[in-house]
Amino acid sequence: GTLQVSGIDRNYMRETYPHVDFGPLYPNLSGTEIDRLQRESFSIRYIYEPYVQFRALPVRTKYVTVTEEGRRERAIPQPWPPQSDDLTIFTFGGSTTFGHNLLPEETIPALIEQELRLLYPGTNVVVYNFACAYYYSSQERAQFNSLLERGIRPDVAIFIDGLNDFWNAREYP
Repeated sequence: GTLQVSGIDRNYMRETYPHVDFGPLYPNLSGTEIDRLQRESFSIRYIYEPYVQFRALPVRTKYVTVTEEGRRERAIPQPWPPQSDDLTIFTFGGSTTFGHNLLPEETIPALIEQELRLLYPGTNVVVYNFACAYYYSSQERAQFNSLLERGIRPDVAIFIDGLNDFWNAREYP
């Protein structure tokens, strides 16, 4: 089953930036909700995984859900495995793509899906978020290959990379 996490007892964002007012960044959330979102973003735990070195453990909290497959789920669950009638897009990346400290509907993959649904109103577009904090392109390719080997194929795969590739230029995850 999915690991349930009640939160962590420290808010690392608040500790790192004690004088920052996060309210303007989250206009629709109360101070308590902002605190919870930040805590839950840092409550993700990791476990060893062959080829990619580690993966996020499944977790389900109010704001952050990571599925057994390693996807960040949104408020409305997406079909799994993907439906053949859908325009299926897989996104891969690090924490920016995952959307740490963001609501599920504010992540880059969620916004890509929103825009594509406007562009293609007769098509059911489903964008899956396979991003994982700290991942860089080599790990993402291995993750994508693992999905392909299991027969799980998207119509499009998007890799959003940059910062983590610079940090891991020598291939040491």
